[in-house]
Amino acid sequence: TRQPLAGLSLAHLPIRLQISIRFSSLQLPAVLLALAAASLVLKPEWRRLGRGLLLAMALAWLGARLLQHGWPTPRPFVLGIGHLWIAHGGSSSFPSTHASVAGAFGMLAWWRAPHPVARWAAPALTGLVAWSRMAVGVHFPLDVAAGLAVGIAAAWAVHRLRHRPAQPAV
Repeated sequence: TRQPLAGLSLAHLPIRLQISIRFSSLQLPAVLLALAAASLVLKPEWRRLGRGLLLAMALAWLGARLLQHGWPTPRPFVLGIGHLWIAHGGSSSFPSTHASVAGAFGMLAWWRAPHPVARWAAPALTGLVAWSRMAVGVHFPLDVAAGLAVGIAAAWAVHRLRHRPAQPAV
C-alpha cells in the first residue's frame, strides 16, 4: 500500500541534501531567532525590526502552544504514516510551532526589513523550515499550513502595533 506522505520521503535523496533538510528542520528556527536577536545591536531601523521579530515570534509560539493544548492531534509517525527522520516525541502536532515561529519571522521581515535582500530571504527561509517539518515526518501539511497562519497573524498583530491609523480627536 502507498503511504500518504511517501512523496516527502528523504530516502531517495543524496545524504548531503538529507543533512540540509534535517538542519532546516532542527537548527534553522534557532538561526532565525539568533538573527532577530542580533539585529538588536545594529542601526535603529534594524533594532526596531528585531524587537518586532522577537515579539511576533513569541506571540506565534504562544498561539501555537495554546492551540496544541486545546486541540491535541497525533503526529504522522504516531499514526504509522510516513517515516520519522529525526528524533521526536509524540506531542500534539497541530499547529506546527516551528512553522508558526518561522512564519512570524518571514512575514514581519517581508513587511518591515530595511533591505530588499532581507525582505526576500526571510520568507524563503520560512518556506524551508515549513517544508522540512513535513519532510522529516513530524507534521502533516495541514499542521504546517495552520502554523504558518498563526505566524502570519502574530506578525500582522505586531505590524499593526507600529502602523496603527491615527485616531481622530474627540
